Amino acid sequence: MTTKTKGKRGKQQRFLLDGSVHGRAQPGRMLAVMGPSGAGKSVFIHALAGRLKDSRKLSLTGNRYVNGQKVNGDALLPAAFVEQDVNFFPHMTVRETLDFRASLKLGSLVSVSQRDAMVVQLMEQLGLTKSANTIVGDQKVRGISGGERKRLSIAVEMISSPSLIFLDEPTSGLDSAAAASLVEALRKLANQGKTIIAVIHQPSQHVFSMFDDLLLLSEGQQMYYGPVDHVRTHMERQGFRPEKEVGTAEFVLECISRYPRHDESDDDAKNRMVALAEHARSTQSVDLGLDEHNKNNRNKEVSQYSSSVSRHGPRASLLRQFKLLMKRSIQEAFRGKGVLILKTVQQVTIGLIYGGIYKLGKNQASIQDRYGLISLTAIGAANMAIASSLRAFPKEKAIVANEIASRMYRTLPYFVGKAISELPLVAFYNGIMMTLLYKLTGLNQGVGKLRQFLTVTMMHGLAAESLGLAIGAISANSDIALGIFPAVLILNIIFDGRNISVENTPKYLRWISKVGLIRWGFEGLSVVEFTGLKFQTGGPRRGPVAKTGEEALERMGLADRTLTQVFRAQLSITVVCWCLSFVGMTLTRQQFLTMKDANP
Repeated sequence: MTTKTKGKRGKQQRFLLDGSVHGRAQPGRMLAVMGPSGAGKSVFIHALAGRLKDSRKLSLTGNRYVNGQKVNGDALLPAAFVEQDVNFFPHMTVRETLDFRASLKLGSLVSVSQRDAMVVQLMEQLGLTKSANTIVGDQKVRGISGGERKRLSIAVEMISSPSLIFLDEPTSGLDSAAAASLVEALRKLANQGKTIIAVIHQPSQHVFSMFDDLLLLSEGQQMYYGPVDHVRTHMERQGFRPEKEVGTAEFVLECISRYPRHDESDDDAKNRMVALAEHARSTQSVDLGLDEHNKNNRNKEVSQYSSSVSRHGPRASLLRQFKLLMKRSIQEAFRGKGVLILKTVQQVTIGLIYGGIYKLGKNQASIQDRYGLISLTAIGAANMAIASSLRAFPKEKAIVANEIASRMYRTLPYFVGKAISELPLVAFYNGIMMTLLYKLTGLNQGVGKLRQFLTVTMMHGLAAESLGLAIGAISANSDIALGIFPAVLILNIIFDGRNISVENTPKYLRWISKVGLIRWGFEGLSVVEFTGLKFQTGGPRRGPVAKTGEEALERMGLADRTLTQVFRAQLSITVVCWCLSFVGMTLTRQQFLTMKDANP
């Protein structure tokens, strides 16, 4: 595997993995992939599983075999892949997480009772029964322990009964007891006939001894492949002697490290690395065949896995996918009590601040005050709604991208369910602020005005939420999304209908005012507020006298604006943003690098 980089001498190639890396993982055995930091362990296991992220700078060449039969470079192996950091929806319980994935992965292949029994069995196998009704949690939400979360990440992958399980540093971040417990669970799976391949970083001697085979990598080169029981003797035969009371795992990692040992110079360390790599290449002898009994069993397992997942994609119907995904989105939204309370307090606080400052009368100066309050309301509501989406969506997008890549469901049902689930909270939050604002500031108290205020602000909030969703969906990561956000907000403020007239706007920018969500929110609230109002002609003046609200609207160029036009524009912005979100989710979905065929 190579990566292309640009230097002073033009494009250069650098090997991330040497072409001599080889080995075999067998049913019923556990293969540990070990090496110092930067050795290429994670790259190797991702490449082998076909899960290496696609990049123009990378080129991947090699051969993979299943049961002695060569598989295509872009083929999906009959395997589960457990990433080093696995994220779940934090407010779902362990049982709900497993049940949700089982429902989508298996669909109509099993009955409800069979699915429930499978979930119970998985929890028992991986020691999750006691935590069945505990939420998963994350860095901000307290839930199950780190070790339990690792075991859950294995359990969700076991739903499809894969024959082969890849794990990228499953013990990272765990204490010695939790790491040992996790590897013991993997040992039980291997004893059931599963093939386990795991990247292990600095294991304890107890954890190390539970593996059967070992592949050592350093500087992208293979240093050893063979039984765990033989590696210490192998290193000693190469002339390396361990210090007293040094475990085998620590000893072999020291032997393959690029740094000098206690009795070595820099040149000695380089020579040691070259000698180990050359010896590993000279002893390549991997039998890719299996005995007939194991081969038949493996072929049967591969066939079952392929027919249930790889060939047909999601097993659940689109309607079933939509129902499950919308239910999950609603649960996550309403179970996040901390976020609910924070946003509610935020809306109440803003309403009280505005209510404490603005006391609207009927004199001429109040016309400016009303426009100012409406403008602040439209800008503030848009800012909070977009920012809220951008803070929450990137993490969810990462989870969803992995689930879609695993063919659990399609993009469309997820997105439709996500969009619909946002509606109740948008209505709730905007309703709180506008009700307080309406009662405390003295806005137009005419018949039906409060209902119109709430309708306009709810549509405004929905449009802003959808814009935030679109920015998050089309952005490759959260940093890009947060970089786009200020520019989008500033453009919306500039073209909100108050800061620059349409006539004086450069022609190539006039389209922005037509799609500006703050503009339509401002104009809609202005129409609701000023229609039917009567103003006193005395007192301080701000420009020409306006006796009626209609005259005040005419002063802002809004005399012909109707709520129908506003609602149509807000709905159009929402729909367009939803479409952009769907397209963005589709275009930015995870793509994996194809392994090119290597010469035999």
